[in-house]
Amino acid sequence: MAGLLILLLASAIGTLSGIWFPGVLDIKLTYPGSFALHLGTSLLVWFISVVVLYVTAILLSPTRVRLLDMAGTLALARAPLLLGAFTGFFGSIKKATDYWLYYAAEKLHGIMPVEMLENAKPVVMRPWDWSVAITLMLVIIAVVIWMVALMFHAYRVSANLKGIRAGLSFGIALFIAQIISNILIFIWIIPLL
Repeated sequence: MAGLLILLLASAIGTLSGIWFPGVLDIKLTYPGSFALHLGTSLLVWFISVVVLYVTAILLSPTRVRLLDMAGTLALARAPLLLGAFTGFFGSIKKATDYWLYYAAEKLHGIMPVEMLENAKPVVMRPWDWSVAITLMLVIIAVVIWMVALMFHAYRVSANLKGIRAGLSFGIALFIAQIISNILIFIWIIPLL
């Protein structure tokens, strides 16, 4: 129950701040969208990670694996996303993104057609903006690393696996879950944007 509350809060804060979590390991910046879209995406990504890691655990665990334990601990492991969602309230990351898009549009103009870059506008970035944006990006990287560490611990404990078997199976399962989540989000969620 607490894990689902975390997903709900992260989605609500992400909706307000423009941060979106469209993958097992993804934090995207400056995405508009309704709360339902953000929550639906978070639940889909969590469900995919639970299914893939649960099936992996059943195949490899020497003991019985409880689905409720796996689902609950994996939801709790997404708690660092609460911190990640708050990074969107600072305008520096959006400004830096706009700056890079405009710079890319200038460099690619006439070389290749890029629809996304056609609407890029010039942005002035002061040193303070750069330092805040870079700091927040480092926070986002730390949040993802922290979340993966918590997910590994949740998987390892729920599956009763140790050592290289736990690490290797988790890494492979996480990679598969990321691919599946990206494909399903591309098919089901992106058309709604």
